[in-house]
Amino acid sequence: MNKRKFLPNVTSALLLFVGIGATAGGLGAMMDPSGESMGVPIELLEQSPFENFLIPGIFLFFITGIASLIVSYLAFKNYRHTGIATMILGMVMILWISAQMYWLTDINWLHHLFFGIGIVEIILGFFFYVRRNGHNIFHKHRGSAAH
Repeated sequence: MNKRKFLPNVTSALLLFVGIGATAGGLGAMMDPSGESMGVPIELLEQSPFENFLIPGIFLFFITGIASLIVSYLAFKNYRHTGIATMILGMVMILWISAQMYWLTDINWLHHLFFGIGIVEIILGFFFYVRRNGHNIFHKHRGSAAH
């Protein structure tokens, strides 16, 4: 694979994976807020501020799903602000998963996986930003007295 395409392609693929899963899950939660058709018991929400899966489903569909699909496309096209957008999506993912782990009565391996994906999104976004915007953080700037 071309070196210049590696970072945009990896970032795009990860965001596409997240986006497809989140839109599907969010759509399922919006269509059946009881969670019954998805095999998710409503009792999971006992400690949360939600009575059903509608609001989490809307968040999952639009904020995690659609936004990830849009930024996936931007990464593939090597759009200038993809790094910032990817870092924001990573932070949102970490906050979303942290809230789930706090509120839900059941924590499983998917929470850990997607928490890790959030961290990877932040890292990829950072490197995307640095590379795309011409910053070189690994070499000392010459001629600068400030350190």
